[in-house]
Amino acid sequence: MKILMVSGGRGGVYRFTYEIVSRLSKRGYSFFVAFITGNEDLMDPPLKNVPFTFINNPKYWLDILKFSKIKKFGIIHSNFAAPIPFISVTKKPIIFTCHGLPQPWLEAEFKEKFLFAIEKLAFPIGVRKATKVVSVSKYVQRMIASTYDVHSQVIYHGIDPAFCQNVKADKAQYKMLLGINPKEKIVLYVGKFHPCKDPLTLIKSFNLIAKKQNKIRLILVGEGKLRSKILELAQNLKVLDKINIYGQLKSNELVHLYRAADIFVLPSINEAFGIVTLEAMASGTPCIVSNGGACPEIVQDCGLIFEQGNYRELAEKILQVLEDGNLAKTLALKGYERVKNDFSWEKAVAQYEKIYSYLVK
Repeated sequence: MKILMVSGGRGGVYRFTYEIVSRLSKRGYSFFVAFITGNEDLMDPPLKNVPFTFINNPKYWLDILKFSKIKKFGIIHSNFAAPIPFISVTKKPIIFTCHGLPQPWLEAEFKEKFLFAIEKLAFPIGVRKATKVVSVSKYVQRMIASTYDVHSQVIYHGIDPAFCQNVKADKAQYKMLLGINPKEKIVLYVGKFHPCKDPLTLIKSFNLIAKKQNKIRLILVGEGKLRSKILELAQNLKVLDKINIYGQLKSNELVHLYRAADIFVLPSINEAFGIVTLEAMASGTPCIVSNGGACPEIVQDCGLIFEQGNYRELAEKILQVLEDGNLAKTLALKGYERVKNDFSWEKAVAQYEKIYSYLVK
């Protein structure tokens, strides 16, 4: 079966694409991936043995000639709504996986605002023209149903098995491996430095925590336009010396950092899923997430939940976990068991394989 995948070359959308395409390619499916965003440097892990192109990069424009063979594809699988009105003229079955409704007002750059504004304008048409719509969470499913009156099937993302190994290992061991004082408590954030992720709320809460906990460190992993604002706020609050910022890390480096962390925090305004939360839970790290979007749905009672934007409540929750070893252990074990039992790329792939098979009958 030949499938055209239209996707993004960065973040959670890329991770989803990598897992689905890599796993189904081994089962005899033939993919061609057209990336609308991102670049090869952001592809971690790299996509191997699968042809792809970047429509957003002139260097790849000659590859667009491959689209002339679009009629040879049995199915088109798009991760964005905007292309669907155009590719629907092929009369091929179209699967639309919705990774969240577009929110252009939260974008920091004009280019991103413009692209997401197009996605928002095209969404009502694209979601209705798709043959099959898949949502990455029940939250996204509800949003599509209430806003556009379109039914969708929920298929959760999975988790890289590498995150689920050695979860009971001593955190001090991983701290030393990373060159971090083993006596310091680590609060970890992984994600874009983007308004929708709201890392500034975490900085404000960390300021309150640092006044009560001397041996504490905040580690931020990510990139984005809010980096300068994060540094400025941390400097003004006099906590910059207790904060480490890393750019994009390789998967194995990230695994060690999750295992070293004492708490993982995701303060998002409106999270459609949050693969990073799964990674933290799978690593045996207690999670604290906002009540924005799908965060409570994914964590359930395996983590603590705070009111989005309420940095004082977030600080209280972080201190609660830091000061109660039994609570931290309980959350870590429950989170690990939930991920192990309920989230698997193999489960997701099996569900998509059923949809593909149904659509070509």
